[in-house]
Amino acid sequence: STPSIIITFNSSAFIDYRHREIPDYPLRLSVHFRTIGRISNGVLLTLAYRKSHSTIIPFIIIEHTNGKIEITMLEQDTRHILSRVNVSQNL
Repeated sequence: STPSIIITFNSSAFIDYRHREIPDYPLRLSVHFRTIGRISNGVLLTLAYRKSHSTIIPFIIIEHTNGKIEITMLEQDTRHILSRVNVSQNL
């Protein structure tokens, strides 16, 4: 199972996130993300954070006009193909 990650938006540039298995969280991460398109009534945003020096985990965030936020975490499989591993909704 994938460890849970909780992400909340404080402003357009800051995201607070916690990882249940890492005691040093919560951390504040300055994230510069941009709108790259629209999905139905939501805005598609992407961002990534460094888990280690060699790993970057990308996210897809859809913030709907009704306030619902969906977060999809991606990772590379053994064939180095990005695949969905976790989705958090209604944050």
